[in-house]
Amino acid sequence: MLGTSVVFTLRTFSSEELERFEQFLSSPYYNKKKTLLTFYKHLRKFAPGFDSPKLERHLIWKSLYKGKDFNYGVMKNLIYELGKLVEKYLQVSSFERSGFPVQLRLAWEYIDRDLVQLIDKQIRVMEKSLLDGEWDLESFRNSMDLTAVREYLAGQKFSGNHTNVLVAQKYLDDLTLFYLLSSAERYSSILMSGSYNNLEIDKEDVYDLLRLMERKKQINSKLLELLKESLFVMLEPGDESHYRNCKKLLLEYRSELSLGYLHKFITGLLNYSNTMLLSGKTSYNKEVFDNISLLVDTGAILAEKDGFVNQYTYVIAVSSACNEGEYEWAERFITEYRKHLRPEFREQYYEYALVTLNMKKKEPEKALEHLSKIRILNLMDKMTVKRYEAMIFYESGYEDQFRSVLDSIANLKGNRELSDSAKELLTKFIHFAKRLGGMKFSGKGMEEPDFALDSLKREIIAATVINKNWLLEKAGELSG
Repeated sequence: MLGTSVVFTLRTFSSEELERFEQFLSSPYYNKKKTLLTFYKHLRKFAPGFDSPKLERHLIWKSLYKGKDFNYGVMKNLIYELGKLVEKYLQVSSFERSGFPVQLRLAWEYIDRDLVQLIDKQIRVMEKSLLDGEWDLESFRNSMDLTAVREYLAGQKFSGNHTNVLVAQKYLDDLTLFYLLSSAERYSSILMSGSYNNLEIDKEDVYDLLRLMERKKQINSKLLELLKESLFVMLEPGDESHYRNCKKLLLEYRSELSLGYLHKFITGLLNYSNTMLLSGKTSYNKEVFDNISLLVDTGAILAEKDGFVNQYTYVIAVSSACNEGEYEWAERFITEYRKHLRPEFREQYYEYALVTLNMKKKEPEKALEHLSKIRILNLMDKMTVKRYEAMIFYESGYEDQFRSVLDSIANLKGNRELSDSAKELLTKFIHFAKRLGGMKFSGKGMEEPDFALDSLKREIIAATVINKNWLLEKAGELSG
């Protein structure tokens, strides 16, 4: 089978892209070799997988050069040349989709060709494009690039329209703003995901950036204030006022932000509210659902790369809605956004969502049915399925199965793939689940029920433990 970069790339093409690439190869401007077009048409018969045994060099040669002896060098060159044209197609397609950069490149082309009479019109086109857009890092980079054009024109005095424009300071302001925004985005990404990716950062560097934002806030006071608060949310999680201020500013400026920026800011708030919930702040149950609702209502939930919904956000959305009693919302969400999950995760997390929904609706048999459809792909899947099994068996009153599953979960703690934080979460879940099981099935520790349950609830609230809501809910049911 032909295993080359050409095939690997063509596998990523949609049916529309496969058709457009054929048109691209048919253009003599890009391709003057008819054999390459014939070669591609033969390959295209095996789309989208391009994994047929017939895709073998000797067999391909026979279809292209009937009656001629196989020539490895010619075949190798054909593959190489088609690969270069695939690269050229991707470059052209990417440039055509880029929008403003196409307009910007045309402006510089007019300047290079001394077409002064066309420059002003092109600048107006770019200005309108920026005015019609919303705030995000790309829009401010585009604004900076447009100012660079105007500064160049003012310096060269090509046109009376530009000689008196005070653009030098604006270019410096644009440059400073772009630096602040891009640096804030990188720091935010590291602070948000650093614990998972083993990234470290000197927080003093972030405070230096925050101080510079304060000094330069006149450039764009709204956006810089929002960025500052979003960084403070992660830098100083113990001060909940930053979360409240950030959410207030986000709601105030939401109409001015791009979907991409909305997704970044709301996800930051969602991560914070999840963390606070995990640490015992049960009031953040509502905040988690509010932030999920904001993602959905603004359309920002689809603003991730390629327009897919993050699979973890998908399940969190269902869980948070059910915690707030919004079962109909959860059911609509599961159905509507199933198709927006990445294909490789779609069925797996659809079943996870249904398990969660039926657990919350106290229908353990249905939950177990959906749980049985989940494929164990890795250690995390195994841990998650086992935890769900333990909860379902507890709900159903199957004491032996409940205890057996907890023992099997305990055995997973010795796995080297688990991080220390994951082991701690698992250990605490097992600890509290066993205590609940002892109280429910044998009355262990229930000599003074009110005292024992109040004590258990306080411990669960104070602990950083997974499935905290479920543990608290079961403790509450025992006291009822």
